[in-house]
Amino acid sequence: MNEILILGLVILVGFIGRVLFQHTKIPESLFMILIGLAIGPVFGFIDQDVFVGYAPLVVTITLVIVLLDSGLSLNVFDTVRTLGKAVTFTIIVLIFSAFLVGFFMYLMGWEPLHAVLMGVLSSGTTTIVAASLLPRLSLPKEIKQILIMESIINDITLLTAALVIIQVIQLESFSLSQLTTSLVGPVALAVVIGVIFAFLWVNVLWRLYKGEELAYVFTIGVLFLLYSVVELIGGNGAIAVLVLSLCLGNLPLILKTILGGRLPLVSRFSEGRTPALHGLTGHFNEILDKIRKSQVDFAFFISNFFFVYLGIIFDPAKTDVLLVGISLAIILLMFVSRYASARVLALSDPKLKRYSFFMAGMVARGFTATFVALLPSAKGIEIPQIKEIVLILVLLSTLASILVSIVFERRLKPRAETVS
Repeated sequence: MNEILILGLVILVGFIGRVLFQHTKIPESLFMILIGLAIGPVFGFIDQDVFVGYAPLVVTITLVIVLLDSGLSLNVFDTVRTLGKAVTFTIIVLIFSAFLVGFFMYLMGWEPLHAVLMGVLSSGTTTIVAASLLPRLSLPKEIKQILIMESIINDITLLTAALVIIQVIQLESFSLSQLTTSLVGPVALAVVIGVIFAFLWVNVLWRLYKGEELAYVFTIGVLFLLYSVVELIGGNGAIAVLVLSLCLGNLPLILKTILGGRLPLVSRFSEGRTPALHGLTGHFNEILDKIRKSQVDFAFFISNFFFVYLGIIFDPAKTDVLLVGISLAIILLMFVSRYASARVLALSDPKLKRYSFFMAGMVARGFTATFVALLPSAKGIEIPQIKEIVLILVLLSTLASILVSIVFERRLKPRAETVS
């Protein structure tokens, strides 16, 4: 019965929060975390142990849904144009965070490599929070795309850097070629398989599928399958899902580009096929309309459930004043790292300077950081309190990102609208 209560609260509080957002600019995610804290660790209406075991499943489902939402809303050509900035921003943040947070943890008495690993865990942001908060904020599309792409790329850089540090701690040799392979391999594999799945699914929808009313459910099933397959063979499932979502959501735009003659070589190939391509575009516009309408409702429920879940699984018994203080100091250093990184990035694109504060505030950590925090003990390396600190960071950094988004909407919106 308690589980049904949670579902009802997610929908009801989420709806009220969505209405309040129009007037207060406070995202409903803040209310959802507070509800989760209330029914979980505060009043004990829910057995936390039952929910903790489902963390990987909840995170994966939420990740797939928010990536589909991003892919359906992002312009693929604009995304490709901002990819370089996203990669640059991700790497700079990683370097600054590793240095600043690492130095702080060293002063706190940690071993140097352990401290650097904590700095690496503090870099970047999590896709679920970024993709949940950004769409309704008064930001230029370019800023949203940079931050969403950074959140995805960060999973790769974070995991790779952490594995390298763990190898060094274990005194095992590693080569530059191995490092390059571990970075490029999963990405290339995900892109290739994502494109293949996209091509196959587009053909299924175009040639075989006529009942558009279930297109969304079938697409979700394909995305879950794609994510699992890519992860199973060593690729990055998140990137593969985003690639398929971008291809699906941008197919009419891509065809319009081809038919408009903006890509000469491709338009030459399309000579004689124009009527068929126009028919494909019209058919897919109808399917995408139905998918997007379903996605609005499902993404609303899943993303809000994730924030409630985050509050439920938080365990106050594993926290004390010192750990909370360390976590707050790390969040402050994360903000400084991201702000400095945004200002460096703005040297090549001055208009980004106006949004340095907001880009700095997207400090939310997530499942990848939690997973990486468990790797040292799995490798026989004991780093005292790293897991507890990261778990506190996940909750507090998410709250910090939400608060920054509130400040931005309430105080900086006029300036943002002027620039955009």
